[in-house]
Amino acid sequence: MNLIKNLKIRHKLYLISFISILSILLVGYTANYCVQTSNVVAIILKGHRIHNVNFHASVRDFYKYLTTHDTTDLVSARQKMDYSEELALAFSTIATRPYQMSSENFTKSVYTSFHEALGDDYTLAQLTANRVKFLLWFKNPELFDAANVAQKVYDAQILVKKSMQNILISPSIENIRQLSDDIRIVTGYEKQFADSINAINVHVVSLLDLVIILIVIVLGTVTLLISLLISSSISNPIRSIIASFEELAKGDLNSHIEIDSKDEIGRLGQAINNTLAVLRNITQHARQIATGNYDNLVTPLSDKDELSLALNEMTHSLKTSSEAIQKETWQKNGIAGLNDLLRGDKALKQITDETLTYFVSYLDARMGIIYLTDDHQLLHLTSSYAYVDRTGNFSEIKPGEGLIGQAVVEQKMIEFSGIRENAPIFNSGLYAEIPNHLLVSPLVFDKEVAGVMVLASMGKFSPEEKEFIQQAAAILSAAIFSAISRTRIQKLLTQTQHQTEKLQVQQEELRQN
Repeated sequence: MNLIKNLKIRHKLYLISFISILSILLVGYTANYCVQTSNVVAIILKGHRIHNVNFHASVRDFYKYLTTHDTTDLVSARQKMDYSEELALAFSTIATRPYQMSSENFTKSVYTSFHEALGDDYTLAQLTANRVKFLLWFKNPELFDAANVAQKVYDAQILVKKSMQNILISPSIENIRQLSDDIRIVTGYEKQFADSINAINVHVVSLLDLVIILIVIVLGTVTLLISLLISSSISNPIRSIIASFEELAKGDLNSHIEIDSKDEIGRLGQAINNTLAVLRNITQHARQIATGNYDNLVTPLSDKDELSLALNEMTHSLKTSSEAIQKETWQKNGIAGLNDLLRGDKALKQITDETLTYFVSYLDARMGIIYLTDDHQLLHLTSSYAYVDRTGNFSEIKPGEGLIGQAVVEQKMIEFSGIRENAPIFNSGLYAEIPNHLLVSPLVFDKEVAGVMVLASMGKFSPEEKEFIQQAAAILSAAIFSAISRTRIQKLLTQTQHQTEKLQVQQEELRQN
């Protein structure tokens, strides 16, 4: 096995050629066995059997008629006797008819005479006619012997038919004995005819053995020559494939195999070209990933294309990571921008106005409102963005009143959608409408509610946006409480300074008095 495995391709083809010659010899031997029962001999034997069956059936029906006197039996006996006579006559003239008529007419006569044996197959009639002429070309004596015996059978059947007619005229014992003698003669000739057919079969087998040997020699020579040509047609493309793989080993994916054949080697070359195309596609996809383009995916060639599937999984993972980083960066930038906005000592109104504008712009919202609590825990509308309150119902809200007041009580963010009436109205300057989605975020610092921020949008707020609002609301709450504290401190300082000045005036009056 290792010896065969290590053989070169050309040597393997030589071995295949040798095996092919042996196979042809085996096929020839098998064909020799099959030819022993060839179609022509089988048809002749079948015709012989049909003749025998009809002849003996005719005799049987005739004897039956003598017993029953049923004319149906007599008619059947005559019909079968006539048919068997036709077959015998056809057999007796089969060796002379090819010389008396054209090939086509001879084929037609064979079909007409032996149509039952041929199974009404005209192709078999052509085959039989050709084989008969082939035997006549070789001057086969057995065929002429069989024809002579068939003639004797035909003559003897005429005597049998005459004896039957004599019995019908005079059913004497002598006529019946004569019929029996004539039948025995026919039976003897039938045996001779069968022996002649067997002799034909032996002669045909001998001829076909010779022909098969010649065919095997010719086919063996042709097979060897073809094998030499095939070996060249395989080795040359393989050299081209090897050269392409050597370039591929150097990392060059631009090579292309030029093979014009459509055999297995051609398919192999096409498969390699397809593989190179896939690798070039993957390389291009990798370049796109390097530039940050994760939208395009590689189309898998099948469910087993693990490389493409793995590359698509990697692309999806990178895209997910990139999106997560972008979202995180977006949140961090938003928080950083808010911190920059709140830097410095600003008035409370300035803080709420600027931060509300910042929130609406950064979140691409439609409208915004900020409520701040007073000393009595009432929510007062302090700042607004693109908001119009035509009824005045939203200027002051009590804790627990509506969803805005409920957010103060629960100190949790509340989001609601689909409100079509009794809701804040967005004003674009050209038209007014109720936003589809509202988000209420309480401004809580150290468990104390400083107010509420309401943001409105035509679309839902994403989880990342809501997380950003929560973080930013905590920063804004601290800034609001810080501004409130500064305001209170400033107010106390002013009051203290006023009292000090008043006390100084009183002291000065006392000194004068």
